[in-house]
Amino acid sequence: MAGGLFSTLIMFITYASFIYQGHFGQSPSSFSMLFAANIIAMLIFNIFNRVLLSRLPSLRILQLATGCQGGRHAVAGDGRLHGVAAVRFPARYDADHRRGGAISPNIQACFLEFFPTSGGTAAALLGAAQFGIAGILSALSAMLPHTLESIILAMAACGLVAYLMLARSIIKGRAAVEA
Repeated sequence: MAGGLFSTLIMFITYASFIYQGHFGQSPSSFSMLFAANIIAMLIFNIFNRVLLSRLPSLRILQLATGCQGGRHAVAGDGRLHGVAAVRFPARYDADHRRGGAISPNIQACFLEFFPTSGGTAAALLGAAQFGIAGILSALSAMLPHTLESIILAMAACGLVAYLMLARSIIKGRAAVEA
């Protein structure tokens, strides 16, 4: 799950300049402001995540945030592929990545539950896996045609891995409750 979600974030970072400046004709100044707005929004989601952690377990927040991101991928991709105005597409596209502030810390929390006495080693393994998978997939995406549609489809494919893992965790969780 972590590799798929992190790959969409890395692809966003990799292709954001092309999408905003090349495809939508934003100035370098506008691009900087839009990118900064994404970072601020991720920070807000991260702070909101802390509030949610006092009410919900990290796995449930991860499942909810991942499900929301999947819905946004579908809306953003569908909107662009079917002619959504250039003004509205970036907001839809960006909304996918802002949830990283709720997803990333909960992936780490869930992963660390399996390593109660080796937190440093666990964090290193998770980081290496996330960056390794994301780096490979991002590099492979460079072989695709440099069009907005191919970028959206590549990100959707990476997201699909995460959503399949999400479905597995929900089904596995229900089976454990029923047992």
